Amino acid sequence: MVLKCLCLATELSFSKPNEIGPAIEAAIRAGYRHIDCAFVYGNEAEIGVALKKLFDEKVVSREDLWITSKVSAKNMHPDAMKTGLDKTLSDLQIESLDLYLIHHSIAVVADGDAIKLDRRTSMQDIWRQMEAFVAAGKCKSIGVSNFQVQLLNDMMSYAKIVPAVNQIERHPYLPQTGMLQLCEREGIAVEAYASLGAPGLRDSPDHGKPLPPLLQHDTIKAVADKHSKSAAQVLLRWSIEDGVIVIPKSVSADRIAQNAAVFDFALDDDDKKAIGALGAHKLRYFEHTWTTLLPME
Repeated sequence: MVLKCLCLATELSFSKPNEIGPAIEAAIRAGYRHIDCAFVYGNEAEIGVALKKLFDEKVVSREDLWITSKVSAKNMHPDAMKTGLDKTLSDLQIESLDLYLIHHSIAVVADGDAIKLDRRTSMQDIWRQMEAFVAAGKCKSIGVSNFQVQLLNDMMSYAKIVPAVNQIERHPYLPQTGMLQLCEREGIAVEAYASLGAPGLRDSPDHGKPLPPLLQHDTIKAVADKHSKSAAQVLLRWSIEDGVIVIPKSVSADRIAQNAAVFDFALDDDDKKAIGALGAHKLRYFEHTWTTLLPME
């Protein structure tokens, strides 16, 4: 399986209505071929309109793109998963996904308009339904997101189809070395969100604790100046050189194009050592407290 190593994220909670469509078009025209979606982002219908326009205008074909979506938390039960996937496919106006991910590693059941934990459904039950989607031709590959080392290692004992991907938070403050080692050993690709340090979350006064934003960190800026690149480009390149797929998000056409300009330079050993030293902080931006998840490593 080949995944495009640069992907456009569509989790744009800071964006306005009707902004994701133009962002999709700008990304495709800038050379992106991997689009990361999710039911919970609430914009798959708008993305579907943009994709159909690009297909109709023959800018790209469906076969040119790698389209990912995710099972929403409220559909994390075998009885609800098919309805959720059918809705995603209908909204995106496609017949099948290239990759379908479990968004959060915990089963739930509906409780009125809310959801509650379901202790009677195991992750193995969930994964069997994911495997059934592959057999039915509704998705080519399946994977997971926000899985910690222990849970992913356990899944390997019962998975008939090995997860293609684990999508996790990863950046220099949280290098997730143990997870990368496990995934490399098992043949699982790693996708990283928050590669730029989740600047969109900086509205919270305590977000990021006492550490400076990665895009403003002196170490990252020094490496960027050395290569005549932006801090964002250095952060993306750092992950790509570790074999990690990056998922930057933006609605700015200029920034989308800039984020793609990361294949004309390479970090040297001094750069990697300096950036690697930031990993001692082990800072996680997304804590997922509602799921009662353990740390990923």
